[in-house]
Amino acid sequence: MANIIRARAVISGTSGLPGIWTVYFDAGASPGGTHATEALARVRACIEAMKSVITTAVTYSYDGRVVTIDDSNGHPNGAAAVPPPAATVGTSATAELPKAAQALLVDQTGDVINARRVVGRHFIAGLTQSTLGTNGVVSAATQALILAGGLALRTNIVTPITHCVWHRPKTGFPGVHSTVIGSFAPPEFAVLRGRRD
Repeated sequence: MANIIRARAVISGTSGLPGIWTVYFDAGASPGGTHATEALARVRACIEAMKSVITTAVTYSYDGRVVTIDDSNGHPNGAAAVPPPAATVGTSATAELPKAAQALLVDQTGDVINARRVVGRHFIAGLTQSTLGTNGVVSAATQALILAGGLALRTNIVTPITHCVWHRPKTGFPGVHSTVIGSFAPPEFAVLRGRRD
């Protein structure tokens, strides 16, 4: 059992929303307000890195109610209320892509659980046609912005914490968290088919 921080952004502004963007961090045994502030600052830095391909109609607002959960079962066991950073508004004025078309930021870890590598996925909502590359894939320039966002999640701003992926508990396997060691931005668009958070 370990405590991890759950930081969230609320996505709003266009049809199909609101949505939730969730990121996890390991802050050691006793996470507190400074860790929560750092987590939100990193989430904002990530979205800020990608806002040039997000429509001006979409806003990512950061939730100052940061929860600590027990990674073994997902139960909340603490919270910190901190001033949220300023919201991020997309800056792309070109036409939106269909709502189902989202780019992916994939968190890579070095851990394997139940014969499967642990990875995290962040679906990036509110994209515009400026993200399109040749043959309808995610452009190389957009992939570079997504990778910059992934790096922002792993880079200390003030307080050292570690970006991680939470593997939810499954029958016979308790939940655990795995440290993120890199990011990947696939060229294919993705479709979010269900929401668990």
